[in-house]
Amino acid sequence: MPDSTHGAARILRRAGLALFGVLLALALGEAALRLAGYAPAPPHDPDAWHVREVDDARELALRPGFVGDVAGVDVRYNALGYRGPVEGDAPRRIVVLGDSITYGLYLPYEETFAAQLDERREDADVFSLAVLGWDTVNEVAALELDGLALHPDVVVLQVCLNDSTVAAPALAFVERLRLFRGSVVSRSRVAQALVARWYQAEIDDTDAWLNRPEVFAQRYADSIAPVEDAPTRMLMRRVATELPDGGVWERGWTLPQRVGHFRFGLDRLRALADEHGFGVVVLIVPHLVGQPGEPYPFGPIHDLIRHEAERHDFTVVDPTDAFVEAGPARLQARQGDLVHPDARGHALLAEALDRGIDAL
Repeated sequence: MPDSTHGAARILRRAGLALFGVLLALALGEAALRLAGYAPAPPHDPDAWHVREVDDARELALRPGFVGDVAGVDVRYNALGYRGPVEGDAPRRIVVLGDSITYGLYLPYEETFAAQLDERREDADVFSLAVLGWDTVNEVAALELDGLALHPDVVVLQVCLNDSTVAAPALAFVERLRLFRGSVVSRSRVAQALVARWYQAEIDDTDAWLNRPEVFAQRYADSIAPVEDAPTRMLMRRVATELPDGGVWERGWTLPQRVGHFRFGLDRLRALADEHGFGVVVLIVPHLVGQPGEPYPFGPIHDLIRHEAERHDFTVVDPTDAFVEAGPARLQARQGDLVHPDARGHALLAEALDRGIDAL
């Protein structure tokens, strides 16, 4: 009996020491994160989250009037739920449609190409309608809901090479975090760091599911135009041939339903341009890979996008040569981010757009 009692006591002591070690590690981790200034942006606080789901073709929207930190930058959204101004008195009006590139992820608004274009053009006010994760169909829906009221003379459609895929911010996961709102755990930097990693895993899982061909085809069945013409099919085969080892978004440009979804958005934009009398410029943003002067590998996708835009009688601006001269990889807003340009990259986009708009 004494041996049994001593054995139980040893187990309890070891368990207590283990628990103490875990608590000490958590306390040290908490102190280290706070001393380092770690304060992650939501999703750990759902009410402060800046993106919301909407029940229309935009799918996602930003919260009007939101003020806070997004990806390490202080942002302020206007009354429509976008960055930048919504009023102006210049004789011409330019509306820019886009995703996280036009939004200016990692950048102050003043460094985005929309803001820099506005500075360049004394004859026009530039309004940015951009939400992280949007594709062309979402962007044209935003033009219908918000942009037409701005009475644009020119609409700029920014196209990124990953527009062939779905990017979702896992908002259902954010909503589930309401269970933890206001608790002691929710105020812990360690817990917030774990939630941030969990959230990214949720995004990856959600994106992988939404980008399965059968799921995409079913989800967007009402917004996929037929792609049966020989020139487009030939360009799609060229993408498949010249980029055989591409990832999800490269393969997207070889699939009829993905190209058809892009075409559906362009069809609607053409109809709106004819109805409301504005010109359209399609801005193709290069992928940020390669050093100065190195061959750029994604030309076949640019050619496909250009073909689709010109098929709709849109002006195309493609600043790839300027990016290659500067070295696309040197223009990354964050090291390793192949999509989002820094302020220098945005300046190149604004310069190219300025010339393209003059050519309309």
